[in-house]
Amino acid sequence: MTSIDNSGQLILKVFSGLQSGVEVALSEGEYTFGSGQDDDLQFVDVLLKSGHARLRIKGGVIAVAGGGGGLSTGSGLQIEAGDEEWREIEPLDLLSIGGISVAIGPADAKWADLTVNMEQRKPPQKEAERTRASRSQDKGSGSAGRYAAVAVGSVFVLVSFLWLVVPDLHASGDATGRATSSSFQIVRSVLDAFPFGRPIKLRQEVDGALYVEGYVEEPVEQRALKNAIEEAGIQVHLRLWILETIRSQIDATIANQKVDVTYVLSPRGELTFSGTILSEDRSNHFLNTIRREILGISDITYDVKTEETYFAEVRQLSARSGIDDTVLFRLDNKRIEASGVVTTDKLDAWVGFIQAYARRYADLIPLTSYVQLVNEQGQVLSQGKPTVVGASTAIRNSTTDPAGAQPEYVLDLEKLKLGAFGPQDVFAELAAPITDNRSDPADVTNGIAHLPVTSEPPVTSEPPVTSEPSGSQWRAPEPPAPSPGGDDLVASARDVFEAHAADPQDRKVGRTGPTAPADLADGGGTPGSTVGDVNPDGRAAPASETTDPTAERVLDRWNNVARQSAAVPTPEEGASDGPSATSEKAPAAKVGADDDMRSMFLPLILQPQAGRQQCWDGSVLTESNLVTVLFWLDFLSLTTEKSLVGFDQNSQYLLLEAALNPERTRLCAQRLAGKQGIPLHAMSLYLAEAERNPAFVRFLVRDFQVPAMQISGVMLRDRVRYLQMRNGVKIREGSSPDVSSRLASIGALGALVRSRGGIVPVIYSEDLSWRAFD
Repeated sequence: MTSIDNSGQLILKVFSGLQSGVEVALSEGEYTFGSGQDDDLQFVDVLLKSGHARLRIKGGVIAVAGGGGGLSTGSGLQIEAGDEEWREIEPLDLLSIGGISVAIGPADAKWADLTVNMEQRKPPQKEAERTRASRSQDKGSGSAGRYAAVAVGSVFVLVSFLWLVVPDLHASGDATGRATSSSFQIVRSVLDAFPFGRPIKLRQEVDGALYVEGYVEEPVEQRALKNAIEEAGIQVHLRLWILETIRSQIDATIANQKVDVTYVLSPRGELTFSGTILSEDRSNHFLNTIRREILGISDITYDVKTEETYFAEVRQLSARSGIDDTVLFRLDNKRIEASGVVTTDKLDAWVGFIQAYARRYADLIPLTSYVQLVNEQGQVLSQGKPTVVGASTAIRNSTTDPAGAQPEYVLDLEKLKLGAFGPQDVFAELAAPITDNRSDPADVTNGIAHLPVTSEPPVTSEPPVTSEPSGSQWRAPEPPAPSPGGDDLVASARDVFEAHAADPQDRKVGRTGPTAPADLADGGGTPGSTVGDVNPDGRAAPASETTDPTAERVLDRWNNVARQSAAVPTPEEGASDGPSATSEKAPAAKVGADDDMRSMFLPLILQPQAGRQQCWDGSVLTESNLVTVLFWLDFLSLTTEKSLVGFDQNSQYLLLEAALNPERTRLCAQRLAGKQGIPLHAMSLYLAEAERNPAFVRFLVRDFQVPAMQISGVMLRDRVRYLQMRNGVKIREGSSPDVSSRLASIGALGALVRSRGGIVPVIYSEDLSWRAFD
């Protein structure tokens, strides 16, 4: 008997029957042929029984044996039912099992020769018909009379037969129909007796055969239905698929091919795939494997995305962003490349496109940008190394990329997703350090500062014009006063708290007589503009002892930091303590842990400067009121008993403008710190928290009635600031969304709307479509 090389793959091919043309790969082991659910090789054939025959492959030798039925081979071997003796057969020997024909052999065998032999075994039909016709002509002339007599007699016999038998046939047909209908009802009742059997379908063919088809969850459910139908004594064809088995096969296929997909298998055998397989070839191979090797799936919905899918979506995104007329995209080796130019008037659209790409596609397929920035005259403002959005190591193609290609500039993906980036981040050549002599902290790069502005002239925000409550008014700046030390600063901040918490009448009269009231906008708590008793040197003295525990916590921290700073000498150095009503003596400034304390509260220990130097153009926040503003932001960050809504409108505007612009406020504090020679890395408690958690600002504005504004994007360039609504409308800073309100200020975390009812903050949603910074 011929032995097959173990390295060759054996396959089984079906040559006749409903499954003709099917191929199944076989490995060494024993298999059963049949139509039952438990058979290893299942065939749809009414002549096949469950466990009809057996097959064994061992050591490259093919052997067959009988089972519930018999089989025959093309070489003439006949195996009866129940004959369990193994008989070896040759490869490509045709097996006849029931009503089907199969053959087993190596995948690289000469299967075409077997097909030719099968065709040659068929009798020549046309030749046989010609032979029969010739014989009929030879006999026809001599027996015409005899045939006529026989025909007359046959007609007489047929009429007599029909007259006698037809009534009996009608009766028999009625009985058969009743029996078939009864069998159908019995099987249906058996299935309905099980909860998992009710969804199973039962159908009947025209020949009366019953088919039970459907899905069960576990093998034990399949066996329960099968045994119940057998006990009913009715012959049915079972096609019950086990969902648990199908799932295990799908899981194994996903693990073997290492693809990033998920699936859902419905109780009706409907399979839905979703996920990402970038390679089109791998995706097709995976789908074909599922269809070919996993039986029992009724339908497949394939929603797996490939690089072609993402490429089409990115092109649609570029069209919606309005950059597709000057930027071209192409797909190259599992990455998308963008080339072309972006004019300065479309810079915000390009930045918004990059942000949207970072959120939706960067984790799936990287984008390499060769896009250049040009002005309206066509002058190139930025060109150089390519920029990558996505994978930290881009996939490069050695056949298309030149050997001397420049290294790629990889953008910070997390920063892009948060929207904390600007044009200088997208175009690397525009990035430049901030110099100390820049008067406007919003101009973060030389490149952006020199870009031509083609949009509308800037509209600067102005202090809100509202009716002020008694005891509060806007005041002009007063002459400079001597700068207090650290303890004097704490005392001034304490005066501000006590003046705000006191009765309105007490705010106007101090211990030495009435004084002009002031609010935070004029630098309350700073020299020349404090509330309470005013000393001749312009410094406020506390009117009473502070009793609020939150204020005590803030002021004690301030005092400790101030005492630890190098600006205040310790008693051991021969200096006396400055005036302080609350603090104890603190040790000298240390290196290490004390630096960490100062790093959080630098703006709180600076000596305030007199005057109204604005922190940025159009801002009501100045260096003279900065310390007081930071004190109140820290105070409100530590308590739930007091809220921003308790302040007058002018103070609300000032505090909210600082809170909604933490980065600008930080730059202003650093500029003020530079004048005092104190390190710039120290921050206030609120500024430190806003840097870690920008959403903390919602805690400060929790008691405001926020209007509903459908904002999709924010432009935060210094000279062009606007909000873009979801319907495409742009509302610029200083304009009116409606007849009863005005957009007073646009900040990094939210905007301020002034209406007849007062100042209302609008905090941006975390799912903005785009956000562009200077």
